[in-house]
Amino acid sequence: MAQFPAAAYTARQRKLRALLRKMNAPAFCVTSGVNILYLTGFSCSFGRVLAAGGKLYLFTDSRYTFDARRTAAVHEVVETDGARIDKHLREVLAAHGARDMAFESNLVSHAEFLAMKKALRGVALRPESNWVESLRIIKDEHEIRAIRRACAVGDKAFRFIRKVIKPGVTERRVAAELNAFLMAQQVDALAFDSIVASGPRGAFAHAHPSDARIRKGDLVTLDFGVRLNGYHSDMTRTVAVGRPRPELARMYEAVRRAQAAPLDMIRPGAAAAALDRAARAQLQLFDLDKFFTHGLGHGVGLDIHEIPRVSSLSDARLKSGLVFTVEPGVYIDGLGGVRIEDTVAVTPDGPDILTRSPKKLIVL
Repeated sequence: MAQFPAAAYTARQRKLRALLRKMNAPAFCVTSGVNILYLTGFSCSFGRVLAAGGKLYLFTDSRYTFDARRTAAVHEVVETDGARIDKHLREVLAAHGARDMAFESNLVSHAEFLAMKKALRGVALRPESNWVESLRIIKDEHEIRAIRRACAVGDKAFRFIRKVIKPGVTERRVAAELNAFLMAQQVDALAFDSIVASGPRGAFAHAHPSDARIRKGDLVTLDFGVRLNGYHSDMTRTVAVGRPRPELARMYEAVRRAQAAPLDMIRPGAAAAALDRAARAQLQLFDLDKFFTHGLGHGVGLDIHEIPRVSSLSDARLKSGLVFTVEPGVYIDGLGGVRIEDTVAVTPDGPDILTRSPKKLIVL
């Protein structure tokens, strides 16, 4: 996992304390492993973080305590287990005189809530959501550097996989070669199941690789990413195997323009919905806008899909430090599809495109 300078975690925890003051919350329990990692730099399969009295406490079991006490950016590590964690939470809350505790209601099951309510009798439990996620929206320089490194792995993989794609090769074989190459770069994991969709199957936006064989004249869409040091990359490119038919070449050009238009608009203060509209306006010139059936993009970071959503329904405005995808697509049943996707960081001077692979149609 990414271990950033101590000052990075200090800054994040300072923002969390300011949020708790604003929300008049004396204590806040974090159960999301990703949010724990963001706040403390420590990753574990069992743990909670409690913010109380201006301090952060990490509760975890004996598998992790030695490492956590050396590396986690917290005031104290409390060794516990599944049977005693709520008891230990109650003790720390009592030490700080906290009788009100907010918790991540969108990430706690009903059964977990009932157990917590029983164990923390006398403490008012306050359901809240997306508190830490709201802090994670703006990436610091260390995070953007980590995402850039993950994107560089994707660019390297795209150069490799173009040598594998040829008539007669199955989608499944291309996906296997792509995944093996990505994992050989010593990444944490794939960001998601890689998509390889050829010919008419390109109309399936999230197609699973099949035994379909790539044919001469097909377009092949590749959507893939990795998690490296905790942070994700996401990129889509569509290539042609031999010269494509005119209607496919036209579709590609329409999507290329639809992807370029919003990139030119990225700057602090721009409306996310305006980016989505700009992409659709380009597709409308080709009478293809009705075949763009999803939003323009999503945030990327410790999760592959984060806020903000970039769509016609979004009320978000861009800020420096946002990282998100720009991925218009056209999907026509029986004909095929095209998607082009970049991961982009917002800077004071405009877009910093982190995925660098070419977007001019590549004919293999």
